[in-house]
Formats: sequence, structure tokens, C-alpha cells
Amino acid sequence: MNPAVAVLVSLFSVLFLASCSVKEVPVPEPQVIQVPDGKETKPVGLGKIVMQVPVGKPVVRVKGGLGCIQAEKDTAIPANKRGKSLQEEARRVFYEELKQANYNVIGDPGALFEQDDSVMAEYAVSGSIKDMWIELCYPYMRWGNHGEGSANATVDVEWQVYNRLDKKIVYKVLVKGAANNKFENDADKGIGVLFLAVGNAVQGLLADPGFHKIVSLSPQSDSSTDAGVPGTPGKQDPGVGSLSVRPDTSPKSEGRTLADVAKSVVTVQLGGGWGSGFVISKDGHILTNRHVVGDMKRARVLFPDGTKAEAEVLARDAKRDVALLKINPTGAVPLALNTSDLPVGSDVYAIGSPKSIRLAGTVTKGVVSGYRHFNGARWLQADAAINPGNSGGPLVDAKGRVVGISTLVRRESQGIFFFGPIGDALSTLGIGVN
Repeated sequence: MNPAVAVLVSLFSVLFLASCSVKEVPVPEPQVIQVPDGKETKPVGLGKIVMQVPVGKPVVRVKGGLGCIQAEKDTAIPANKRGKSLQEEARRVFYEELKQANYNVIGDPGALFEQDDSVMAEYAVSGSIKDMWIELCYPYMRWGNHGEGSANATVDVEWQVYNRLDKKIVYKVLVKGAANNKFENDADKGIGVLFLAVGNAVQGLLADPGFHKIVSLSPQSDSSTDAGVPGTPGKQDPGVGSLSVRPDTSPKSEGRTLADVAKSVVTVQLGGGWGSGFVISKDGHILTNRHVVGDMKRARVLFPDGTKAEAEVLARDAKRDVALLKINPTGAVPLALNTSDLPVGSDVYAIGSPKSIRLAGTVTKGVVSGYRHFNGARWLQADAAINPGNSGGPLVDAKGRVVGISTLVRRESQGIFFFGPIGDALSTLGIGVN
């Protein structure tokens, strides 16, 4: 063959092969419902993305060469894409899509330091891939090149929204996603188009009015006065300034039985976690730990009689580890407060919901060991036992007056527990007492 002709044929072949690709699929263009700046949603986290396409079902078609002709028998999705790798990549896609639409999404998959804040999410969203189809084309397959080509994918994802406070699924919707992709030197051999299609299905979820209605904050909750800076560990958030609370000052407020005091101690719920708290004013103000509410703006409060109330987080301070919540007045009797230091050896009682919400109202007894200074703050040390779940609950004296807030446990020791003095907590948040 004439050398010039050979060059032209080779060039034509290369150009022709380079133009070979799988036929693109129509990709939905969901109108994602954006959350306006400054209007956060309820905290949302990703539960799981699971593959429910039957094991062994052929869902991947590989093509190659001239005209992108089928080159291999249709196969099932690779086993290594049905498990952990699917979860990790889907979590990243889910997080990025919700963040881009200004949703309050919990659990940054790109965080450099390990932290499990998923417990704070009020709603968990899980996806079940019911069906899928992937086509891959490798135009240079005959030359051994399996890293360059084009792909398309379609997926059917059933999204489920789980309310972690009520422990039930509150919404389901089936969303179709699709994607087209060209790739070069792809270590996953084009399978990454699946995650693009899943991302398109996430967008479809965010365009669904039913989903948006569930996770949107109610108008009442949009008025939160918290001015803290979310996501900044150790940063002191502003207090509430000139707020004055009105504790119970009636003669009966001192000398209440512990059973009566426990009626004003609440369980504070956020997603799958909880802590304790207590009523300090007739207007519905409640104190708890800052680490109980984190950077959240809302929480649910459970009273011992089963009454539930939605609470706003008005103020918090990370260093003092205290937060102020506000609910609509329920008639709950505020606890009396004792801002004076107790003598060493004084009897004290810790009340809260240790280990389980079902143990709400648990009372433990101890004595004051003294007042200590560390971590830049002052602490009341006592041996009244507290456990996870007690955080934010009251430490009361023999007359039922609050003297401290349950905060710290020395895990390496027994009988050493620390409580934030009530006077210090109030002054830190700028709260006066009438």
C-alpha cells in the first residue's frame, strides 16, 4: 500500500474510533428546591445506600471497537461496588448535593478528623437502588485500552425518610436518575457513571415537594435568636444579653421533694441522641449542656409525664458547656436556684436520663468534694454518679435547689464527677435572675 494512503487510512481509523461512543441517555433535569440563605432545614443525615438489584442480574453491557459493537456478555454489577465503596461514594455525592442546595446536612465525608455527629440528625435519608443499567464503550479495546471511553447509566432509587425522634419512616418516593460520561484512564473502568446517576437521583429527591415539606423548618422555628457560629469547636457563642429568668420563688419552691423536682427535669432529644435539662422559668426557659445540643437550632423536649415540646436553642457557650432552650410555657414549675457555693460534705442529688430515655428521672446521691479550676473554668466536684444521658441535668441541694449542671465524668476514676456551678452558667450566658 502506498505509504501516503496508509497514513490516511490510519488517521481515518483513529478519528473514526475516537468518535465511537455509546448512545447518550436522556438525563432528567430536576428543579432542585433551593433553601434560601439563612433559612436552615431540619438536620438531615444519610442513612444507607443499598443495592437491591438481584445478585447476578445482568446490568452492565460492555461495547468496543468500530461502531461501539457489543464486545462482551452482559454482566452483573461488580461485587466490590455493592458494598462499602458504594456507601462511601454515595455519601459524598449525597452530602455535596444537599450542601449545594443549602440544606442542613450532617456528617461531612471529607472531614479530616473522625467525629460521629450523625447522631444529631433529626432525619435520616436512605436510598434503595431498585434497578439500574450501565453501558460502557471502549473504542480502543482491541489495542488493550480499557481506561478510555464513554458510558451511560440509569438508576431507580427509592428514597426513604426516617424520623429519628419518632423512630418511624415518614416518607417514601421513587426517583429515576441518569448520567452520561466520557472518561480517560479510569481505574474504575467507567463504573463511575453509576455515581453520577445516583447524584442525579439525589437532585430528584431535592426537587420533590414532599421531601422539602418534611425537612423544612416551620415558620415558628425560623425566628431563632441564636447567633453562634456553627461548626467551630471550642468557640464561645454569644449569650442572650439582658434576659432575666423568673424561677419559682414561692415558699414551696424550697424544700420540694425530689419526686416533685424530677417533674421539672426533662430529656432533650436530638436525632438519635439525648441528654437532660431542667426548667428554670415560668416562661419555658430550659438549661442543658452545650454538648447536648451541639450547633443545632432545635431540639425536642420530653417531660416525665409524656408531654413533648419543640424547643429553640437561644444561646450556648462551648467553654462553659451550657445552653439555653426555650419552649412555649407548659405550666411546668421552674426549679429554685441556689447560686451560693456549698460547703464541702453537703448532700447533693443528680437527676437525669442516664443510659436510656426510659430511665428518665433517675436520682443519685452524693456529697460535695469541693470546687476545682481546670479547662479555663470552675467546677463543682461531687460523687453523685452521672452517666451518658445525664448531661445537662440538674444537681440539687437538700432543699431541691439547683446548684450545678451535670457535665463531666472522669472515666479513669470512680466517684469523681464534675458539675458546672449554676451561678457561673447563668452569668456566662448573660442571664439575670429576678
